[in-house]
Amino acid sequence: SQGRQSIALAESIQQSMLHDLGLLYPAVDDLGVHPAAFQVLVTARMPAVLVELSFISNAMEESRLRADEYRDVLASAIARAVAAYGM
Repeated sequence: SQGRQSIALAESIQQSMLHDLGLLYPAVDDLGVHPAAFQVLVTARMPAVLVELSFISNAMEESRLRADEYRDVLASAIARAVAAYGM
């Protein structure tokens, strides 16, 4: 059941980030949600997700990560999705 709940939470976070980023950066790609067997996720006794925000190997994304506005949008989107999930 934790796996299903984790996927639901991850999808909520993904949609929230895509929505908010799309308002400022319309060319953001949706790379989807992918299950992973990372030890920190598998052993959690509650829904757990790993959020990859950007790729520093991509020059444009690295540049965005340096901007407070970009990081703030991502943080707000994640916080809103987690809060909505807990309700």
